[in-house]
Amino acid sequence: MARIDFKEIPQANLANGEQDTFELFARDFLEITGYEITTEPNRGSDGGRDFTVTEIRRGVGGTSRIPWLVSCKHHAHSGKSVSTTHEINILERVAQHNCSGFIGFYSSIASSGLSQQLEGLRTNRPDFDFQLFDGEKISTKLMSNPELGVLLEKYFPDSFQSFHLSNFGINLAMARFGKPYPVVFKHPTEEVELSVKEVINQFPEGNQYGFIPWTGEMFLFNNILGITKVMRRNELVDPTFAELEYLDRAIEFQIEHIRQDMEKDKELAKSKGE
Repeated sequence: MARIDFKEIPQANLANGEQDTFELFARDFLEITGYEITTEPNRGSDGGRDFTVTEIRRGVGGTSRIPWLVSCKHHAHSGKSVSTTHEINILERVAQHNCSGFIGFYSSIASSGLSQQLEGLRTNRPDFDFQLFDGEKISTKLMSNPELGVLLEKYFPDSFQSFHLSNFGINLAMARFGKPYPVVFKHPTEEVELSVKEVINQFPEGNQYGFIPWTGEMFLFNNILGITKVMRRNELVDPTFAELEYLDRAIEFQIEHIRQDMEKDKELAKSKGE
């Protein structure tokens, strides 16, 4: 299941002025990922094209440019998969827009029938290729690529807020980075030595938990003894500096967002004479 609520993006089949939001999100996502936007998303009868992008591949033999047709389908609100009835005449559409491949960018998933059809096209047509970005894959990339983090706040503000980043003792974590973690810990007022698990169990008031937004993993702080760990594969391991650094930036971004919201509330109250 996708870790981001794609229903935060308005439905694409309602003419309310926001029906293009998912296409705009797809454009921003692919551009930050590294694709060049060849044609922008547009409304109207466009021959089955949502927009086109170009992928630049560099190798020992030189540089090649691969044009892709991008087809966006936003079915998160209905929960339906994208089937062959939603994606018709794929080869004709790809050829019509002078592309070499097809990118399906979906907020739900592709049906098994559509996946099999695309695999068959690739097998029988060596000049054709395809990529599928479903909700789970998009979520994973959003939370694993720091450069994509800005799209969380822009298109998924509720999902972004749900991570409760402000509860993390990030300053303590940054201060302890690079210092050796002992195998056992000793509380300042006690003589007995404790393991990490014993500290967590005996001093629960110092434990703070939250999710790392780009991996979905659990982050643990125990501020009593300065423990900072990540729960990874059911083990407590040390976080990397890159993880801590990005988390620090994300928290600063959220704090600034909260401050701006408070300022807006003050201005609104003032305008109402409250």
